[in-house]
Amino acid sequence: MALKIVGADIRGRPARFAAAAILSAAVLVLPMVAQAQSAVPAGGQGEYPVATAIADALGRDARVGAALAEAEGARYTIDQAKAGRYPVIRSVTDLSGNPISGDSTQVLGVAVEQPLLDWGKTRAEVQAARRLAEAQMTLVDSKRLDIAEEVAEAYLTLVREQDLLDILRRQLADLQEQVGGLQAQVNAGVATRVDLRKVETEISLTRSEIARAEYQVVRGQQQLQRLTGAQRTRGVTQIQIESFYLTYRATSLEEATTRAQINHPDIIAFAQRLAGKQAEVKAAQRGRFPGVNLRGQLAGGWRNGSFGDESGVSLTLSAPLYQGNRLFAGQRRVEEELKALQQEYIFELERLVENVTFGWNNIVSLERSVGQLQQQVRQNQSRVADVEEERRAGLATTSDVIDAKKAWFRSQELVVQETSRLNEARMLNLLNMGTVQ
Repeated sequence: MALKIVGADIRGRPARFAAAAILSAAVLVLPMVAQAQSAVPAGGQGEYPVATAIADALGRDARVGAALAEAEGARYTIDQAKAGRYPVIRSVTDLSGNPISGDSTQVLGVAVEQPLLDWGKTRAEVQAARRLAEAQMTLVDSKRLDIAEEVAEAYLTLVREQDLLDILRRQLADLQEQVGGLQAQVNAGVATRVDLRKVETEISLTRSEIARAEYQVVRGQQQLQRLTGAQRTRGVTQIQIESFYLTYRATSLEEATTRAQINHPDIIAFAQRLAGKQAEVKAAQRGRFPGVNLRGQLAGGWRNGSFGDESGVSLTLSAPLYQGNRLFAGQRRVEEELKALQQEYIFELERLVENVTFGWNNIVSLERSVGQLQQQVRQNQSRVADVEEERRAGLATTSDVIDAKKAWFRSQELVVQETSRLNEARMLNLLNMGTVQ
């Protein structure tokens, strides 16, 4: 399948144009999606969608501008290659003499040479330059993809740390509520001070964990603000991640694989570089053929003291008969570079397909794992209710209730951590498909 796609990308101009059109559409649609998602009713003004965060980062990151400048510079190589079709103006100067025979020549003038036939060498050079310039422009999209990956990672990290902090705060509120009731039970002689000290110890430990979690949240907010320049980190939620994934996800592994091979900018750039290298090989081969030039000369001067007109029009045929091993070695060098690039292209394409397949299977596995952990949370919640009922009946102690609730909150933390891994796998899958640009 990979070899078939290689051939389509290299030899099919419509396929390349279609891939470029799809890629450009993805780049243009994302800001509009971000604007549509940000244009929410007044009640949702605090939301900060993932697409908006990525668009904000792409709009301010200097690396995009630098990549665009490089791509613009690469376009000048096309004009350099086209110069082989245009006439060349040369000066004609012959100032020579023989001191023995006394002969002397002083001729001055100007000549214009127009290439008539070069067997497609210039056309191949122009095609190679154009493909390389297109590949450089595609690398701009690759840079955008890298920036989107950084933003997505910061976004997911912030969501995870905020959710963990919320769980710790709920746990602290529950412990503080228990302290009040437990203090009354100690005074009434129903509970012991050991139970009270255990709750107070749990409160102290939970506050320490909250302090660390708050620090991680602040770090995550600063990282996201540094990338996007926006101060809307309060609107970063798991709901936004789910919405973004559901908008751009593939419905099947085959669709994900196809989208990755068509849309990923690195693969498109490889195909364009490969087409450019093929054109370089053709240009190197045609460089060994004779060329036909039309030469017009306007010159005059003295030869041995008598003035003569050196003007005229001529048709010249020039062929490189011998230049050492330069032409043959140059052709062989480009051909070997083409072979190496073909192997690298196939390797990158196969690796991308493997990554998409692995990511798809990983998502399925993580979704199943999250579901199992959520079931565990519900079971632990039921266990808490049962233990509290047993405590009221005198069959369990306050310590048993604390342990049951601790297990319940711990299972919630595991859900958040596993959901974060699921979010990372989903986002990586979207990035491999070249969606986020």
